[in-house]
Amino acid sequence: MIAPLITGLGPVGGFGAGVGALRNALAGESRPEAYRVDLTPLERYLNRRATRRIDRFSQIGLLGACLALEDAGLSGGDLSRVGLILSSGYGPLRTTFSFLDSVLDDGDCLASPTHFSNSVHNAAAAHIGIQLGLTAPCMSLSQFELSVASGLQLARCWLAERRVDAVLFGAIDESCPVVDYCYRRYFGPAGERLEPWVLQRQTAVPGEGGCFMVLQVDPSAGRSYARLDRAEVCGISPGPKSTGSEDAPWVLGCDGHAGIGPRYAALLPAGSQVAAYAGLYGALPVGQAFDVTIAALGLEGGALYPCDPLPEGLAWQPAGHLGSTRVNCLKLAATGWGLVGLESV
Repeated sequence: MIAPLITGLGPVGGFGAGVGALRNALAGESRPEAYRVDLTPLERYLNRRATRRIDRFSQIGLLGACLALEDAGLSGGDLSRVGLILSSGYGPLRTTFSFLDSVLDDGDCLASPTHFSNSVHNAAAAHIGIQLGLTAPCMSLSQFELSVASGLQLARCWLAERRVDAVLFGAIDESCPVVDYCYRRYFGPAGERLEPWVLQRQTAVPGEGGCFMVLQVDPSAGRSYARLDRAEVCGISPGPKSTGSEDAPWVLGCDGHAGIGPRYAALLPAGSQVAAYAGLYGALPVGQAFDVTIAALGLEGGALYPCDPLPEGLAWQPAGHLGSTRVNCLKLAATGWGLVGLESV
């Protein structure tokens, strides 16, 4: 299978918007006070009139898409051969529940048509395609925590089949009062901060945001962060048996959920080099997209960014300088796993 280049990145989260904001957060120069997205930077690309009927979920996607295309040097160019793949674990939650509220409050006849149209899962992809002029194949995927690996797997297939010349891949999830209520109801009050390495105790704090990336095959595509060498999804086995490079460091999707955390400890052998960055973006189904973005930045610079220190009792080693040319990004879910492998250019 072809290994496309990652030529543009567009991260959006509580840390800010863009590669520069993410680098600053990773370097410890800033840390989000809350895992909520500020959409003010979107006004650089689209005026308020164009976005006034577009919901928050889709606006997060539009901001990430514009940032990724700009980073890849494709803004304003011919995008007719750029495919769009959008992944989300939960979809437009705020809009969906707002529509349901309008049904309950006003009945079927007076339910909000705007909320209804934006609550459809592929509405965000439609908004992105219309605003940016994307006319190539478009797909929306939802596979909960495995949505990112599934979407990147499809992107590799499209490029291998030459359906498109490039793929704009994005992953978005948002928080809402219903999610906050569910966290309190099922997990108890949220702690003061998410602690990725506390595997046995619930510390997850709901997050929101999106990560977009441009994938291209053409080696003359300008600057490249890394190659997407592997994208696999499995809904049965507890974890991957082989990564193709056993000495490669792991970026783990540990996001404070005690129901999943112990499985990481059982899966990886002692001495494994690991990192986890959920403390920067919060707990959300598409958190693996942030991990892939951070791993790509690390491969470009030759070292993974520092993260929360490992506590005593975990027999792993902190990942730092990359002695390997690969990085594995692993996300475990309730019934499976998603693995994304990157290699240096």
